[in-house]
Amino acid sequence: MKKRVSLCAAALLAASTSHIAIAEKDQTSPDALVPVVQQNPNHYYFDQLLKINTEMAKLQVQLNHLSDDDESKVLKEELKKLENQLVNINTKLTEQSKVIEGFEKLQSSFDTRVSDISSSTNYWGILFTMLAALAGLASLIGATLKAKDVAKKKMDEFISENAATLLKPVEAEQERMKGEIATLLEKARKATQNLHDELESQKQLAEEERQHISSLTQQAVKDITENKSVSEDVLNELQKRIRFKPKKTPEDWYQSAISLVETEPTKALEQFNKALSDFEFVTDEEKTLQAKIMFAKAFCYSETELEIQAYDELINIFADDNTTEIQVQVAIAMVNKAIISNTSELEMEAYDKAIAEFADNHNPEIQAQVAKAMVNKAIISATSKLEIATYDKAIAKFADNHNPEIQVQVAKAMYNTAITLPTPELQIATYDDVISTFADNDNTEIQRLVTGSLAGKAEISILIEPPEQALNSIRKVEETTSSDGNLEFLAVMKFLRFVLDNCTIQDAFGAIASIPSHKDISWQFSELADYFKDNFEGEKLGQINTVVDFFEDHKDIHKLADDLNLQVALPETEEDKETES
Repeated sequence: MKKRVSLCAAALLAASTSHIAIAEKDQTSPDALVPVVQQNPNHYYFDQLLKINTEMAKLQVQLNHLSDDDESKVLKEELKKLENQLVNINTKLTEQSKVIEGFEKLQSSFDTRVSDISSSTNYWGILFTMLAALAGLASLIGATLKAKDVAKKKMDEFISENAATLLKPVEAEQERMKGEIATLLEKARKATQNLHDELESQKQLAEEERQHISSLTQQAVKDITENKSVSEDVLNELQKRIRFKPKKTPEDWYQSAISLVETEPTKALEQFNKALSDFEFVTDEEKTLQAKIMFAKAFCYSETELEIQAYDELINIFADDNTTEIQVQVAIAMVNKAIISNTSELEMEAYDKAIAEFADNHNPEIQAQVAKAMVNKAIISATSKLEIATYDKAIAKFADNHNPEIQVQVAKAMYNTAITLPTPELQIATYDDVISTFADNDNTEIQRLVTGSLAGKAEISILIEPPEQALNSIRKVEETTSSDGNLEFLAVMKFLRFVLDNCTIQDAFGAIASIPSHKDISWQFSELADYFKDNFEGEKLGQINTVVDFFEDHKDIHKLADDLNLQVALPETEEDKETES
């Protein structure tokens, strides 16, 4: 029995303690618990529960000290009552909790409804506000329309009352314009009448001319019928009056302009443009003429840029045309463009384009342009090695080609290779190749290259051959040159004789002075520069350097005479003549 009472008391105490612990666990701050305890509707039942627990604790203590059966019975009855009270309190607590839960749900429902009512109230407020704004706008529009009507009525009344005053300036302007129009119409009528009269006059003159020509024609027919010939007077009169000039064709314009390119390039350009603008070129023959005109037109420009533009125009228009004659014009235009280009890069690019475009074309004229492009490309190569390699390609490609123009390019390639080679032995061997290959060729330009090879070989022979053998080489050049009259080569050979102590400086100067002043002198002595420096000194070295300066620098024969201290009679220059006058 003691054990049971103790367990009940312990359970009640544990339940009370557990409830307090949960409350402490849920709290967030000390102040938050105060209103919760004060507003709890079950505080009465909790007080009763505490009292019962107290009484049960007291009974438990008494049961521990009493053993009498009567007293035990009394205590048991008291404890029984307390247990019954505890059951009642628990029942009421349960009911009270349900009631509180119902109130909470009802409160939540009220809160939701209040929120709905608040939202609904907001919507209605917005709606009423919009309706009020629309009503105000309608009132404003109505007032505006009414104001417009009033203003219109006032304006109509004002115009009606002041119409005469307002229309006076307008009517005056209308009258002025009517006067001007009438004047212009009268002038136009008079001009038309004058034109009509002029046309009638011309018509009458034309009719008179026609009748006169008809009369002359009849007279000519009569003369032929009767006398078997037309009188000279009738024939002359007919020629004067019949001035029929047929319209020029593009070919006519082309031929006329070609004759003016050298003397009157501006006029030639006008005629070329006339031919290009006034005619359509449709057939292959017409397009070929068009290409020729465009090519010739480029020569009329004095400015390089305009000439290049003319070539570019021709190239772009006919780049895809397979007509042979047109392709010839395109190839020549490409090479010419390269020659006049402002920079070596542009020149090289143009040569490469021409070579790539026409390398496999078998037309002789086009192949001549390819050979020319390859040789010119070699000349402007960045290094001697590249230059020689490009010459070799040109020689290998065209060595067996018998086209005279192509053979000139092959001879140039071989000759330039000899000049560019690094050793005297290789140079002499290549000069010999030029001489043996083209000795019997009658082409003037090729023969000049053969003579140049002989002269180059004679110059180089001074470096590696005995003087007597070098003089033999010089003699061969002089024998060959005497027939073609190349005075520059003869002067060079005479100077080499002076170097070898085979003639005087006066003899060398005389040969140099015989070169015409208008002749371009191109000889260079770069191969002998070290030889001169290493083998001569004093006065002779000074004389040699003076002559070299003449060939490679100033080309002034009077300066050469002064620098050599030679008292010789020389032709007067234009500058001397101006000084004397």
